[in-house]
Amino acid sequence: MLFNYDSIAKDLAKTHSILQTSKNCNCTVDTVTKIAKAYSVSYLSSQELNREKYSKAINQYDLNGTLLQTFSNKEAAERWIRDNGISNSKGGAIHTHIVEACKGKRKTAYGYK
Repeated sequence: MLFNYDSIAKDLAKTHSILQTSKNCNCTVDTVTKIAKAYSVSYLSSQELNREKYSKAINQYDLNGTLLQTFSNKEAAERWIRDNGISNSKGGAIHTHIVEACKGKRKTAYGYK
């Protein structure tokens, strides 16, 4: 079967999903993968797509309630805490503290609301 490679590449650039593009264009995942490589079109893994789909933004406030920044998800907030030397805790403690602060189970996490 012949496929319109340009059309498939454009669909993949729009959806960033090999599986979705294969369904949209009625072709196999292998075909879409080959086209992605040939056209240098980037795509997201299923884990990245799920994270993007189900993640919630995390707002960071100072203790006075001023919005400082917004993180795309809790992993980005955790990475910022670690990268800025605020904590180097291991085993999910940073993640847990951030989630608890967001849910109101703790007043602050690492000096931020």
